[in-house]
Amino acid sequence: MLALRLTQAIKAPPTQVFDAWVKPAMIRQWLFKSPRHKIVRIDIDPKVGGGFSVLEDAGGERIDHFGTYDIIDRPHCLVFSLEVPTHFEGATRVSIEIAATQDGSLLTLTQTGIEPEKAERGWRTMLAQLARVLEGKF
Repeated sequence: MLALRLTQAIKAPPTQVFDAWVKPAMIRQWLFKSPRHKIVRIDIDPKVGGGFSVLEDAGGERIDHFGTYDIIDRPHCLVFSLEVPTHFEGATRVSIEIAATQDGSLLTLTQTGIEPEKAERGWRTMLAQLARVLEGKF
């Protein structure tokens, strides 16, 4: 099975790291954020079986990222399906695990169902941005 696994140390408590994945105001600060990209709409129903859609404007191209929440265990674990037809076919599964550390949190992201080289660079950039936002370095 294809899988991408990344870790990111973040100097913020696990509750803040978790909330950054499900609260629209936080999502707007880090997810898909770049000089060319911005979020134009976020719809989230953060419950097991609930769905989400994050519509990104990537330099004039609209890209929808959507899926369904499978596991929500705040602040430890978030698992969801993810579809982005513009970037890849079918649904993938993303697991976010958050562990408390002496300095804050360690986030582990695992994405299955996609070739790692298609997603790794984007996730690395976004996880680094998430750390900067939560650590107040943006």
